[in-house]
Amino acid sequence: MRLSFPALLLSCLSALAWPAPAIAGPASYTPEETFQLYVRAFLHFDMDAARTLNDALRPLHGGRDALDLEAGEALAASFRDGIPPGLLPLPPKGAGGDAGPAGDKTARLGQRVANALYQALTTTPCTVENTVVRPPESGEEGYMATLAYTCAVPDATGARDALQALLAGFSLERMSTFTEAYTVALQRPRDKVVRGELRLSAPASSGPWHPDDGRDLKMLLSSLMEALAPFQDLIEQAAAKDVPALTGVPACDLLLARHRSCVARSAPDQLPGVTRWRPGLKPRPPATTLNT
Repeated sequence: MRLSFPALLLSCLSALAWPAPAIAGPASYTPEETFQLYVRAFLHFDMDAARTLNDALRPLHGGRDALDLEAGEALAASFRDGIPPGLLPLPPKGAGGDAGPAGDKTARLGQRVANALYQALTTTPCTVENTVVRPPESGEEGYMATLAYTCAVPDATGARDALQALLAGFSLERMSTFTEAYTVALQRPRDKVVRGELRLSAPASSGPWHPDDGRDLKMLLSSLMEALAPFQDLIEQAAAKDVPALTGVPACDLLLARHRSCVARSAPDQLPGVTRWRPGLKPRPPATTLNT
């Protein structure tokens, strides 16, 4: 099975899958060097790093490439050309999103946002702080390395107020205000730290090292995107205004609405069952604070 680059972030991270090694390969890179190659390939869209990984991992995949370079190059190009779906809100039809001067300006503003986000992501530095290598225990095969890493990103929370105003009612002026606030925020010093762990395995202590599956890489990508675009809660709250408030938790209400919509399309005869249990849900009471 060939691996494809994740079709980027938040909406497509689940596409990544890692096949198990087939045969032992030659001595390769250290766990720390392997981590940096994955960062360069998956965060920075560095095709040279992807080729280096393919060369190192090819013996584990029957001589085949582990990473799809064409998919990676296409992914980088598509990300440069526009905002990934679901990452930021798009204007409603008739509010600057159609053809014409207003639509052209909206597209230019959206491109500025995409370019700034692409630049921030592809220049994100990540460092391995600690590595623990565990030899195989009884009944196990291969070595396991756990790498604790940190990545430095700018604090983009300063653009939240501008986005909240945009979500309350789209206008070119508000879109322009948000674009300016967000692009400026992404150019600030990288004083926010994202921490995580990446687990790698190898048939021998000398390598070659590789992830057993894509979960840790997905978490790395997801955590970075949440830090670079800290808007998911605002977007969910805005979207939840259009669905029944069954739980009082925007993400849950949206999930339930999507479930009902899916049932309506795929199994309409099951809708009565969905409707019957909805009255049993009660909105979560607001959190209370104690005065001290």
